[in-house]
Amino acid sequence: MKKILIFLAIVTILTDNNTVYAQNVDQVINNITSIDPKIKKYFPRWRICEKDLQAQIYQAFLVMRYDEKELDINNIEVLAAPQVKRSDDERKKDPSLVEAQPYQLLLLSCGRASMNSVQISSKLGDIEFYLSGEMPYGGKTKSVNVRDYCLVDIAPEVPFSRASSEAIINFLEPTDATHLLSFSLFEQVLKFGETGFWFRSVVGNDELGYPFWTSGESKLIIKKPLYVNDDIKTIKRIPYLINFSIGAAYRLTTGTETNSPVFDWIPARKLNSHPAGKLIVGFDFHLPMQPLFGISFNASIPIQDKKDEIIKENTYAFMPSRTGVDFNASDERFRHKDIYLDINNNTHILKIAPVLKSSGQVTLFYNVWLNDKPNKPAENYFRFEAGISYLEVAEYGQFYNMSTGNHISDYGIDGLRLYKNNEFGDWLFLKVDFKNNATWPLGLSLQISNQTLLGRAVIPLIGNWLYLEGKFSSLMRPERPYESKSFYMISPIVKLTIK
Repeated sequence: MKKILIFLAIVTILTDNNTVYAQNVDQVINNITSIDPKIKKYFPRWRICEKDLQAQIYQAFLVMRYDEKELDINNIEVLAAPQVKRSDDERKKDPSLVEAQPYQLLLLSCGRASMNSVQISSKLGDIEFYLSGEMPYGGKTKSVNVRDYCLVDIAPEVPFSRASSEAIINFLEPTDATHLLSFSLFEQVLKFGETGFWFRSVVGNDELGYPFWTSGESKLIIKKPLYVNDDIKTIKRIPYLINFSIGAAYRLTTGTETNSPVFDWIPARKLNSHPAGKLIVGFDFHLPMQPLFGISFNASIPIQDKKDEIIKENTYAFMPSRTGVDFNASDERFRHKDIYLDINNNTHILKIAPVLKSSGQVTLFYNVWLNDKPNKPAENYFRFEAGISYLEVAEYGQFYNMSTGNHISDYGIDGLRLYKNNEFGDWLFLKVDFKNNATWPLGLSLQISNQTLLGRAVIPLIGNWLYLEGKFSSLMRPERPYESKSFYMISPIVKLTIK
């Protein structure tokens, strides 16, 4: 392992500086006092918290004339090569031996200063054997290969292999991609570099059964993995235990009329997002003791409650006003109703705008891979979800002020309705995802939420960069005034990936 690291370091130095060709190998090796953090995170590491040992190591750095300003006695870290397991014969000969050999130390850091393996062996004496576990520290134990001093292990990450990439849960958001750009009519996704951040722009609210513009809103979401999965059995497929997302939803201003020949076969939009915009927060949390299980949370809440908004009429979806909807007699606008346009002296509310307000889901999920065999990636993946879903749709009255123009408002108006969960079926959320991760990566999903059936299919067309995605929704109950009985839409997906 040390030879591999030395080789990588030599290659790095040679490519970074052409003048290094004249150096001999020993000089290069002696100059290796740090390892790229991208490589370091895959190796065993631990921090020293044993006070006496900290003092000895700190003193050793001073004796070697390291700059005292670079040192930090409370930040001493050891980096080592992975342990090599002992054979059964070795352990039979000496029962005191534990399963693995002592660690081979590669770097010892104190603050911003570091010693390489050559310096550790030549300058630290018995401290090297204490750190590696080859000798007990301070006579605290008679066992060998036990790091019996105070330390804090830093869990190493596991790099992706080919098998892991083939088992990725979402092939439109592959976790082994360094850079990615994908775009369709439904969604645009961007990942840049190895920061772990995913940027998504989504049209629609699939979680409620309202795809594309039927929800009246678009979303901008940032997703970031927060906690690495250290379970050996599942880390290749589920690299992170927590994925957190935050973003905002904004109101669509198109789709109320489908006069364009490109979209004239799609039902017109009947619903609006909240005029103030909404905050979106969500996470997926995999149980550490069993990462295949977990809980998912998603919420969308208006940023502020706008009671009265001046609008451009052609950017909202409306339904006709009805008898009994008008300013409340105690409302100030009723007392000055002469400045508001009315309909045949019957009502000042010209139309009604349905507005999607708060919504959210809380679900339990389970991931499973079929035909999972050693040394062969599982090609068929299922994710099952069950939980609750909630939404609120409020009616806003539209009226016309002779001075300021068109307004919408949800206060001081009689007869407006609030649609929210009333039946058991309104609360129920069920979803199953299927993905085939073979050479022809097919994706299918079925969902029941808000008493609406939503289906989705993704199929590849050309290579790994051009797909076709289709969505279909159908109500399982009588439609509300702001809904369409059914909706379907197809779109190509272009995906550009650099791994």
